[in-house]
Amino acid sequence: MIYNFEDLKEIVKSKVSIKRFNHIMAVVDMSIKLAKIYNADIEKCKIAALLHDICKEMNKEEMKKICKNNFSEDLTDEDLENDEILHPFVGAYWVEKNLKIEDIEILNAIKNHTLGNKNMTLVEKIVYIADAVEITRNYPGVEEIRNLVFKDLNEGILFEAGKKEKYLESIGKKSHKNSYAMQKSIREEIKKKN
Repeated sequence: MIYNFEDLKEIVKSKVSIKRFNHIMAVVDMSIKLAKIYNADIEKCKIAALLHDICKEMNKEEMKKICKNNFSEDLTDEDLENDEILHPFVGAYWVEKNLKIEDIEILNAIKNHTLGNKNMTLVEKIVYIADAVEITRNYPGVEEIRNLVFKDLNEGILFEAGKKEKYLESIGKKSHKNSYAMQKSIREEIKKKN
């Protein structure tokens, strides 16, 4: 796998605001840290983290169109109205089509970085949680999640997903089916280890 990180960084920089770019680089840093702790493929984590939000600021109608045409099995009509949910799918699609990156683990890490999914690989899990706990993130409970993630990746992800679920319930929404699938899958993984 040979992708020039610096070249990709310039492409990302040209597609997002400075604030978003700073967040992306913080996710890259956290992904590297976690990859070292859990012996994951550092290069894949770096590239997926760098590209995870590449389409975050794309026009919403364009995102909806791409998702309708390519991800109808994952996304309901209600989901199509939520651009927080759309940008990871669009990002994976855009990266494959425009950057010619075909590594399925990188593409899935981009696609699943917001909702998660069942049977996520180590690279996918790292990018998912690095996005939630990168150093500039500042929300109630983030320190607790961060500390747990450094000790036990699966437990940290479950804890973060639980907090996200409670927050969504508090505003009258519920988690996406992919998030439930991720949690179930990780619980089964933990059970097998014990």
